[in-house]
Amino acid sequence: MIVPPPPASEAEQAKLAQAVEALTQLGFDESATIRAKSVLPKRRNHRDEILGIVAWLGLPTNGDVANSWVSLNKIAGRAHERSFHKSLHVDDEFRIAFEEPFELVVRGVTLALQGRYSALMRRVEELVSMHEKGQAISLFEKEIPGALPLQWHFFQRLQTPDWLPHLAKRGLLTPPRANATAHFPFGAWP
Repeated sequence: MIVPPPPASEAEQAKLAQAVEALTQLGFDESATIRAKSVLPKRRNHRDEILGIVAWLGLPTNGDVANSWVSLNKIAGRAHERSFHKSLHVDDEFRIAFEEPFELVVRGVTLALQGRYSALMRRVEELVSMHEKGQAISLFEKEIPGALPLQWHFFQRLQTPDWLPHLAKRGLLTPPRANATAHFPFGAWP
């Protein structure tokens, strides 16, 4: 994941503590309350992920790029509502509803990513130079997106065999799964 979830607010933490206390009073054992505590906080949905990426890119989360991206995400859920045996015409309505927001998002993300890309390349260099290989691999999985140039840069910089056990342990030496053509073993580019 590029952007970690935001920390829980004090109010959310207080509610969570109350819920755990209520479970304890109801007689649930400690392992049950620990499991509940891990799943009770609000989970991030696709909209939250989009806004996290937009914020990470330095774009306003209430700006045109963010709003268009969220809007396109909602449209994607309706892809199979139409009959596919009839062709669609690309008219002004289609351009306004889909093409223009799509181009805005792609252009905005691309321009913002240009500034971040050099920082990601520098981070790859830092990770490769770390002495603790296991920690470097863990950080690599968390911080570096699955863009091929970044992956290539990382793997081309590995010069010693002491990386191999750590890469193997995390499944980064295996070929991609047959059904994961658009994904890397450690996750897809958002």
